[in-house]
Parts: sequence; structure tokens; C-alpha cells
Amino acid sequence: MDPAVTCCFSGHRPARLPWGHNEADPRCLALKARLDQALEEAHRQGFRHFLCGMAQGADLYFCQAVLDLRQRHPEVTLEAAIPFAGQADHWSAADQRRRMTLLDQCDLETVVQHTYTPGCMNRRNRYMVDRSSTEAPSIPSPTPGARGSAPSFSRWSPPPNKRAARRFLTAGCCFIVGQIAGPYLSRLKILKISL
Repeated sequence: MDPAVTCCFSGHRPARLPWGHNEADPRCLALKARLDQALEEAHRQGFRHFLCGMAQGADLYFCQAVLDLRQRHPEVTLEAAIPFAGQADHWSAADQRRRMTLLDQCDLETVVQHTYTPGCMNRRNRYMVDRSSTEAPSIPSPTPGARGSAPSFSRWSPPPNKRAARRFLTAGCCFIVGQIAGPYLSRLKILKISL
């Protein structure tokens, strides 16, 4: 797939989200609504291929949002970037079923490596970054005064030093939720979705 039209995503797991597993929480619903808006805008700007890290939490929200986008725009494709074959082995049965339902609808599944190693998540992140655009879609900020009641979106530049960079996945055309570990000081731009 052409990196110029490709966007990748990674985000917090439920343990790091303020609402945990409670997806009925208004903040979670607001985040999902903003993901839908951001994806629609990314599509308007020419992005057609989306890569998802397939972790629990925000990754699966994004995956579902891309599938919803594909319902409206059939030319959209979705690739699951799976860090290792046993990624979901220790998830709850409900989360495993949800993941399999989403995977069954993906256009492509890429398993980055067969077994878990300490660096497999970073290897998955590098796989996604290397295949993504160098430009993040320009997403309008939410209405003023909404800060704190809904997720906010902003352009973000790479951190000033390598140590600070380890707190973020600095990707090409990438949406991130919160602070995600990753060793990438990057020439690329990302869109940060703050909780």
C-alpha cells in the first residue's frame, strides 16, 4: 500500500484509560465520536489505508471506527498489525471474541513475529510507522470550552530529547491516544488525541 495514503494508530490499553473497560462512560463515547470525525477528515484528505496495532482498548476502538468508515467509503482498507501470534492469548474471552470479530473484517492481517519478545511491540510500531505517511491529517480542534469534557486533538512535534521520545509513539500519519511507549525520534508528524 502507498504510504502517502496510509495512516496508523496505537493507543492506551484499558488499564491506562480513565474509564477502564466501561465503554458506556461519556468520555469513552466522546473519544469514539472524535475518532469517527478524525477518520472522516483523514478520508477527505486522501487517506485510504489504515493500520491498527490491535491491542485492547483504544486500538480496538480505532479498528471499529475504520470499519464504520469503510461502510461509508468502500475504497477504505484496514490492516491489522499484530505484534506476535499469541497477542490475545491472555485476554478475557469477551475481548478475544471482539478481536476475532474485528480481525475477520480486516482486509489484511500482518503478524510481525511468531512469538513474544521484549521488543515485539516496538517492532510492530516500527512496521506501522515505516508504512505510513509522513504527514498527519489536519484535524480541526474541538469547539472551544470543551476541554476536559471531551478528548482534545492537536498537532504534536517530536519531543526535545531521546528520553522524552520514549514516552511516545512518534509515527507518520498516526493517531495516538495518551502517551504510548516507543523509541522513535522521528522526522514524521503525528496527531495526538489527549484524554
